[in-house]
Amino acid sequence: MNRTQLLAASIALAASSLSLAQQAQIEEISVIGQFVPDEKRATDAVSNVVDSEEFTRTGDANVAESLKRIAGLSTVGGKFVYVRGLGERYSTTLLNGAILPSPEPINRVVPMDLFPTAVLDSVLIQKTYSARFPSEFGGGVLQMRTKKSTDEFFFNVTSSFGMVQNVAFNDGFRMDGGDTDWLGIDDGWREQPVPLQQATAGDQELRKFSPFSGVGVPQEELDIVGQSLNNQYTPQVEDLPPNASLTVSTGNFFDIGDNGAKINYLAAINYSNAWDTDVIERNSWVPGSNGLTQFDGLTYTGTENSVDTSGIFTTGLDFNFNHNVRLTSIVLRKTDNLVGRQVGFIEAEQNVELNESRWIERELFSNQLQGDHYFPEFNELTIKLAHQPHKG
Repeated sequence: MNRTQLLAASIALAASSLSLAQQAQIEEISVIGQFVPDEKRATDAVSNVVDSEEFTRTGDANVAESLKRIAGLSTVGGKFVYVRGLGERYSTTLLNGAILPSPEPINRVVPMDLFPTAVLDSVLIQKTYSARFPSEFGGGVLQMRTKKSTDEFFFNVTSSFGMVQNVAFNDGFRMDGGDTDWLGIDDGWREQPVPLQQATAGDQELRKFSPFSGVGVPQEELDIVGQSLNNQYTPQVEDLPPNASLTVSTGNFFDIGDNGAKINYLAAINYSNAWDTDVIERNSWVPGSNGLTQFDGLTYTGTENSVDTSGIFTTGLDFNFNHNVRLTSIVLRKTDNLVGRQVGFIEAEQNVELNESRWIERELFSNQLQGDHYFPEFNELTIKLAHQPHKG
């Protein structure tokens, strides 16, 4: 062996020894992270996504405010969101993938201002059909996703005040009611008295007894029913306050083990109180010998007080980074209190004054139990389960 071959062999042996020494010194490095899907890039449908980062950046307190800046959406009354200008019958609202019923009795619409952004992870607005959503919409679908967990404690309070021209600090109609009217909850002040309930039991028609038909209520009982009714039906003229809203949200988590398991909760309460006054002129004319003669002339003035309240509570259990179970409870309440007066004349001579009072409460309860389970050992199998009963 010559000197050149001996030198090459020595260099190779030294390099091999150095490589083995470096391998012995390198420690194993493990990086664990959570996959965050980017729906804006992954979806093949025409859609927009508003996530929690954008909620924080814009400072929007509820979903209705955050969706005002989305192209193709229109907000009606500051609460109802329509896709592509179509009405409520062409849109569907989902919460964590399940259809959310409407608290409105005759309209298929969900007031989006009742959902605080503090407890939501994202809102997806899809304007075209896809197989992963129920085919119950022609305009678009809005899917809200609540946060699965929070990494830190938070407590937020948001309030706002607004004025409607010619309404706030102007005269309007109000009527005496219960002590909890400002919450949109009747405390029994408008409850039917017992004599009226007894007289109308079994769908009995409330009319004077007739000896010929044998049907009706005796005059003595009618007098008792009339005396039991509340006689405060005269509207009172008062200055109306400005519109106001308040949102309170909080959340926290608790570690319960060394394997990443934790219990978390998120809660939010929303309250809004709005006033509006309408003035309507109703006139009719009939042809006469000297031309048209006014037959009816009525002026209707009505003041409506709308109180909306909502509450959302979510609690969940996360364990092993691959499994989570959570319960979401929602209560939506909407109350409309209308007081109106109509004055004028009918049939060209008779003067009239008609008072109107309407109190309408609507309420919706929804509970949703969900579970997401990921099994990497079974070819990355993912199972999602959900159950959502409603009561309105």
